[in-house]
Amino acid sequence: MTMLKWGAVFLYLVSAVVQGAPAGDLVTKLPGWNGNINTTQYAGYLDASRTTHLFYWFVESQKTPASAPVLIWFNGGPGCSSIAGYLTEHGPYYVQGDGATLVENPFSWNKLANVLYLDTPGLTGYSYDDNKNYTTNNDMAAALNYAAVMDFFKKFPEYSSNDVYVAGESYAGVYVPRLAADLVLKAKNLNLKGFVVTNSVTNYRYKGDSRVFYAYYHGIIGTKLKDDLTKTCCNGSFTQESCDFWNVRGRLECRKLLGMINNAIVRGGLHLYDMFSECPDIVLQLDDDVSLDKGTTMAPKENARHGVRCVNGEAMILYMRRPEVRKALHVPDSARIWNLCHGEVYPTYDMPWQLDMSPYYKTVLDNSDARVFVVAGDTDLAVNFLGMEWFVDSLNYQLSKPTQPWYSGLRAGGIATEFKDGQLTFTTIKGGDHMVAFSKPRETFLMMTNFLSGKSILEKHATS
Repeated sequence: MTMLKWGAVFLYLVSAVVQGAPAGDLVTKLPGWNGNINTTQYAGYLDASRTTHLFYWFVESQKTPASAPVLIWFNGGPGCSSIAGYLTEHGPYYVQGDGATLVENPFSWNKLANVLYLDTPGLTGYSYDDNKNYTTNNDMAAALNYAAVMDFFKKFPEYSSNDVYVAGESYAGVYVPRLAADLVLKAKNLNLKGFVVTNSVTNYRYKGDSRVFYAYYHGIIGTKLKDDLTKTCCNGSFTQESCDFWNVRGRLECRKLLGMINNAIVRGGLHLYDMFSECPDIVLQLDDDVSLDKGTTMAPKENARHGVRCVNGEAMILYMRRPEVRKALHVPDSARIWNLCHGEVYPTYDMPWQLDMSPYYKTVLDNSDARVFVVAGDTDLAVNFLGMEWFVDSLNYQLSKPTQPWYSGLRAGGIATEFKDGQLTFTTIKGGDHMVAFSKPRETFLMMTNFLSGKSILEKHATS
């Protein structure tokens, strides 16, 4: 082979490594958006195993994608699509109520980072498994997530030297720290800089116990019921240390009282994810056997199997099921139709009764310089701020900055506490609900601006 031909081969190989991004996954247009897409986007599938293929949607930074960090985002459930994060929280476009139109999001996180939205586990969103085996657990999900992320950097090698962050909400409080821990221990070539969880599962005991305290101090239950709980479940003292509302096996009277609280929350019409908002009377979802491909009018209905209480996902469902959207996102015809939360995932997902994520937090905090941000919207009843604060305190890291307000411009955005020389931060977002980037987009954007630039949330924001 001549030197000229060897040079051509070398240039081709270099070009393949540098460019990397799969041309077949490029999103060239977005239905519902009139005009040019404001940033380069890709969508398709990442191989999590030989049979499991996780749907992804990758949005490059609007400013400097070559040097901007890569942020990997997960929604929770388990079984709820991370595309909800794109369409309603921090993606470059919001879907409108008609389920057809997109508008630009002024607080999109891809102004700060390259954002990868990943649907996990296997049946979630447009993800699928060749063998249709969707029974899974935390260990299996962690292995699939790690493999899919490795496949992402194989497909997009040009980003493998960028800073990496992992983020998510709700049950992604399991996915995020586990993936971060795996990256610290296994992926020495990647530069993990931190992870963020918002209103996320951390410890089931703290989550369950704190809900009772949250309910009492927010006027959901009265003094009489609280006093009865104190006698029956708390050894005479209504404190975190004395009360046990989680392990109630064989404690019939305690269980009866806790059932009364649950009725007050669930049957009392309270919005589980935002206690100061009205909860819709029904859950709006759509039948799985109805498809826009057939030209059928899809009417909303109450559907307990696929519904998420107090969350209306109709607009997202309508948009993601449109044939032109599926085509734009490179979803094959064989893929099942999209649901915000697939009802088959949750009941087949083996969740441990005594979940505690502290070992994974400690793996990251003790074996790397990566920063950890635990964020809680303070109106969320499902995963309330109090239980998350208890969890952070239980990690037993040295206090570096005591609890104090942080500011969004001239307004208090919440309160924050820093530990371990600022490597670990717990913060609330005032008035934020379970999906804080949806309910408080400006405050969350400013918070992420500081976090991704390595600053404390207690520092003054450059933009306000």
